Amino acid sequence: MNAGTVMDILHVDDSEDDLLFLQEIVGELDFPCSIRTAINGDEALSILRREGKYRDAGRPNLVLLDIRMPGKDGFEVLKEIKSDPALRMIPVAMLTSSDRRDDVHRAYGNCACGYITKPMNINQFADVMKKFLVYWKDVSRLPKP
Repeated sequence: MNAGTVMDILHVDDSEDDLLFLQEIVGELDFPCSIRTAINGDEALSILRREGKYRDAGRPNLVLLDIRMPGKDGFEVLKEIKSDPALRMIPVAMLTSSDRRDDVHRAYGNCACGYITKPMNINQFADVMKKFLVYWKDVSRLPKP
């Protein structure tokens, strides 16, 4: 990530607790990072496509996507993102409680850039997410939104 660039994340999850917890983690980081949330796949796609009340929203440069949600699940959202020429360059990492092998294969088969299984322990979850975010800040280059 370029110096001075803010990492802009869209976190898609139907669990309010998980959404709030990740916002707390981001708030503890010592680099510029903003996080927006969506509670389901349809809302996430509206944000990404800048539809309706999101028409003035900027696009994130990273999406964290849960798999199991009501309505469109994470795999359906991932497929729509990766099939849309305006969105396909946005990295999407699955962030889920599922550690099923077929879910991992399906995610990567649909062009996810990562797969994170949420640890059950809150401290482990915080540690994993901080490491993941630092990786995207210090090691990998994100596309500009």
